[in-house]
Amino acid sequence: MRNFLPSRGFQTLIAATPIALPLLLALVVFLVLAGSDGGFAPGTWYPAALFLAGLLVAALASVPRREALPRLTTVAVVSLGAFACWSYLSIAWADQQGDAWDGANRAALCALVFALFALWPVRAPAAAVLVGAFGLAVAGIGVLELLRAAASATPETYFIGGRLAEPVGYPNGNVALWFCAFWPCVALAARREVQPLLRGALLGAAVVLGALALMGQSRGWLFATPVAVLVFLLITPQRSRAGLTLLVAAAAIFAVRSPATGVYNALLNNEAIAPALTDSARAILLVAVAVGVVGAAIGYLDRTFQIAPDGARLGGIALLAAAMIVCVVGFGVWVAREGNPVTTVSEKWEEFKTTPTPTSRSSRFSAGLGSYRYDFWRVAVGNLRRSPLIGVGAENFQQDYLARRRGPEEPVHPHSFELRVLSQTGIVGALLMIVGLGSAAAMALRAARGSDLGAAAAAGATMVFAYWLIHGSVDWFFEFPGLAAPAFAMLGLAGALAWPAGDGLRRPARVVVRGRLAIAAVALAFCALVTSFGLPWLADRDTNRAATGWPTRPDEAFDRLERAARLNPLSSRPQLVGASIALRVGRLDLAEREFRAALRRDPRNAYAALELGAIASQRGQRRLARKLLARAVRLNPRDQLSVAALADVRAGKRVDIDRLNTAILEQARQRIR
Repeated sequence: MRNFLPSRGFQTLIAATPIALPLLLALVVFLVLAGSDGGFAPGTWYPAALFLAGLLVAALASVPRREALPRLTTVAVVSLGAFACWSYLSIAWADQQGDAWDGANRAALCALVFALFALWPVRAPAAAVLVGAFGLAVAGIGVLELLRAAASATPETYFIGGRLAEPVGYPNGNVALWFCAFWPCVALAARREVQPLLRGALLGAAVVLGALALMGQSRGWLFATPVAVLVFLLITPQRSRAGLTLLVAAAAIFAVRSPATGVYNALLNNEAIAPALTDSARAILLVAVAVGVVGAAIGYLDRTFQIAPDGARLGGIALLAAAMIVCVVGFGVWVAREGNPVTTVSEKWEEFKTTPTPTSRSSRFSAGLGSYRYDFWRVAVGNLRRSPLIGVGAENFQQDYLARRRGPEEPVHPHSFELRVLSQTGIVGALLMIVGLGSAAAMALRAARGSDLGAAAAAGATMVFAYWLIHGSVDWFFEFPGLAAPAFAMLGLAGALAWPAGDGLRRPARVVVRGRLAIAAVALAFCALVTSFGLPWLADRDTNRAATGWPTRPDEAFDRLERAARLNPLSSRPQLVGASIALRVGRLDLAEREFRAALRRDPRNAYAALELGAIASQRGQRRLARKLLARAVRLNPRDQLSVAALADVRAGKRVDIDRLNTAILEQARQRIR
């Protein structure tokens, strides 16, 4: 295969891979989600999920498929779909049923995008276009954000603690976005079949993505990257080429490490970040362009001069030997600096368990392992022990953590994909996920075994999911559809490359869905998804409009919140928002009624108990106030506002609701998720 695309262009590509057009549309949706706070907000990802569900149904009804569905693909699709169904079932035993509904919908989204990308065979040129387009488009988003930040009058709004946070809105999630796209760029930039100019663009994009990852200062990235490199070299065809390309990109990223971390250092030194940001943008783009030009030149030379197989084999051996030498020397230097490896690992583990925050003031990369993640994981493991078979319910973590935490953090998620699955859906859910991902990975690795462009595209697509999973083992990326959806989709795409070639002349095309029973099943599933995605979305839209429009139209806001509560009968958010608005407009009776309704939907909601206790205190109902405030403290023992309110009531004082809510608002503003 000489060229990246067939000589007759895009029409030939679509003819060879009819599913390519729907997949390109899905790719656009992923990019929109990624650029919109990672698709985290329900008002962003629910409409996208509805569109993707419709796209899958349209493809099932109209896109032909000549080959029989591989058994492993069938197992993967069924298992991931069963995991989503099990997540929906977990609503029945979840304490926070509204959260469980959202979590089950996220699982369904990942299952349906996997099916969309896995249920049809994809030929190598189409796969290369999809994988390469994903890498280049994400790099384009990164360049745009970098230039926007540098040109902004308030560049600090693009950063959290000196760490680049946009477009995802969460620095670690931002880094994951960049590095998920990094691997496809490297995998395709190494291939002779790709046009030289495109190879240069891919290599330059890899440099941009790596430098942006440095700007995120993610310690999880620092530990995930060596594992990802090992996986990449194990599954990528023509390892010598891939390894050399990766080495070139890594050297360029290393060259811009100082300007890339300049904004973080400027913030630490209480300096203006605008000059540092300008220097960072200039250095990153100049080096990326230079590397891109060099990559294109190498691409032209690569097409001119062919290396004999023996020479390529010797080159691979030499590269492997050099890598081993670097690892040995690096390990020796590390031992000389840190001392006994066993002692050092033991000390680092103890630091991870007991030190809540980074200890270095020079760089987060040298700040050690201090964080609250061990405490998050401790509570998640406790949930698994409490309900090992079925779990505590999808997305049910925050209330358990508030009751058993040892620090001030209030995370909504356990910061680990594996612990999320195990603690929230139990052994049953974990087995379904393992079977689904294991079957999908087997298909993907089968596709990456060859030596052609398709194998490289399969490796690049697999690495999108692999990096998401590796880094997501210590973070909460499943809850960002702009990260999770493309990861599952690319895993499906990699497996779609492993289908047998087929013979269109001997086997007539047939649609995927045939027969009345199959059509009815698909229609029923689609209607169920539309309902499950649509109702929470509409409820969230009404709630948000009420939350922003109440100062000028309070009555309309309360009407919207009533409708939202009907649309989503499991969530307590409409009542909580309504109660908060009622307090602001002085309608204490309505606030009490709404808080009680919220507490009926979510009996473990500490905020509702606190506010009800404060209302009872203001009305002079001391006994009821003590009972409600004691409940709030029991649900959230480390919340100082609840503790102080209970102490005041026990001392015979009344709680000042206005002062309490001002303190709650200030606490929320200072908290960084």
